[in-house]
Amino acid sequence: MNACDQPKTGWPAGMLQDDSPELSRWLASKPDALVHVRAAGFVHTRARVTDCDTPKTAAKAATTRKADSERIAIAAAVKAAPGGLTAREVADLTGLDYYIVQRRISETGLTKTAEIRDGCRVWSANSA
Repeated sequence: MNACDQPKTGWPAGMLQDDSPELSRWLASKPDALVHVRAAGFVHTRARVTDCDTPKTAAKAATTRKADSERIAIAAAVKAAPGGLTAREVADLTGLDYYIVQRRISETGLTKTAEIRDGCRVWSANSA
């Protein structure tokens, strides 16, 4: 237990691979499990697990539907581009501000590739 008397991870018992052999086997059988785990964890990306209740409540309030719709737009744009896209290209295609795209793209489950286009890293919908 931490100083806030919260569980070590902040997740309910049985929701972690270590707690549930069935969950561990299921995750191992799904090649895209990480994408699903990240998608399910969007709400939990704004607070540390060691935070007490007040910061966690504030973090939940900060995670708005707007942020979710931005992530969805970013992911859809990259998935529609066979060669992947840079954050600047995503911003141009979606009409989102470049800095918003930069902030949200890592939260979408997309893969950062080794390719650099116009000085920016290319993001892809698959790990290839």
